[in-house]
Amino acid sequence: MEFEESAFYRCDAQRVWELIRPAQSDILLDEARNAFTVPGTPSGIGEQQCSVRHDGSVSIVEILAEEAPKWLVVASVAPAQPGFRQTYRLEETEEGCRLSIRCSLMVPAGFRSTEEGTQQWHRRVGRYMERIDEVLSLKDVK
Repeated sequence: MEFEESAFYRCDAQRVWELIRPAQSDILLDEARNAFTVPGTPSGIGEQQCSVRHDGSVSIVEILAEEAPKWLVVASVAPAQPGFRQTYRLEETEEGCRLSIRCSLMVPAGFRSTEEGTQQWHRRVGRYMERIDEVLSLKDVK
């Protein structure tokens, strides 16, 4: 299964990359209470990023591949979601850049997706992309 969302920003890809790439960005963009790079993991490929949500749930993703400031691929480490990949792709345009986020899931044979699960992913990523725009706008005010 695959899902995708994209948004346009009136700035260059490097500026968006610098906002979304650090683990700590989840505090601003994804409503995490705490977010950090897991100590002892390398910077870049193999880096693990941990987010602690306000409800106490924890998620850890590992960076599988990246080319700054163009794309980044992460996999879920915890909770374990075999076959889960999320790709962030930034493309320059004439008036700014476009960020696309694609989620790929491997599902067992006979699995029936739920519309609610799909909608939940789109809502969460949509809020994430809106927050990017809000944070970029706040930085422009300075």
